[in-house]
Amino acid sequence: MIKVFTCNDVSPEFVELQVGSFRKYLQEDFEFVVFNGGEAIGCYPEKAREVSAICRRLGVRVIDVQRDAAVEAVRNDRFSYDPEKKYPLFNEAGRYMRGVGGDSFNYMLSWAWANIISRESGPICFVHSDVFLVEPIKLTNYLKEHDLCAILTGKGPTDKHENLAWVWEPLILADIPRLPESETIAWWPSIVEGEWADTGGQTYY
Repeated sequence: MIKVFTCNDVSPEFVELQVGSFRKYLQEDFEFVVFNGGEAIGCYPEKAREVSAICRRLGVRVIDVQRDAAVEAVRNDRFSYDPEKKYPLFNEAGRYMRGVGGDSFNYMLSWAWANIISRESGPICFVHSDVFLVEPIKLTNYLKEHDLCAILTGKGPTDKHENLAWVWEPLILADIPRLPESETIAWWPSIVEGEWADTGGQTYY
C-alpha cells in the first residue's frame, strides 16, 4: 500500500476532485491523507474548516498541523530569507504572517515531513492539492528501481554557480525506509551555493 499525502488548508474546491481522481485512476491500494493546520494557525480558518468537513464526508483522514518549536527553530536558525532580517513565521495571534502559499505551505510541508512522512514504513506520494490523476497508473512501479522519484527544477548557469537542481515538491514519490536519514531532508527555501532556491532547494545537496 502507498500513502498519498497533500497539504490543503485553503482550497476546499480541490478536495473532492483530487481524491476522486486518485480513487478512479490509482491502480493499487492507498490511503489518502490531508495535512490541514488552517483552523488553528492559518489565515483563513473558515476555508480550513470546509476542507476538513469535505474530508470527513469522503472518509479521508485529516492530520492537524500544529505549532512546533523544533520545526520553527530549523527555519529561523538556518533558513531565514535574509540573514539581516528575521521574518517571523507567525504573528502575535499565532497565525501565519504571510498568508496563502509561501510560508504557510512550507511550514505545513516541513512539519508533515518531520513528524509524519519521514517516519513512514513504506512508500509515499506527496502531491500539491491541485495535482490530479488523469489516467490509470501504479505509482509504486516507479519505486522498484529508485528510492526517490520527482521532477527536478532549479537554475541554469549564473555568475555564482554553474548549475543548481533540486527536487520540485508538487509530486514526490519515495520509499521512505530506503532513504538514508530521510528526516534530515529540509524543504525550506534558502540560499544554496550563493543562489536563492525556492522550496526544496536544500535537496540539491
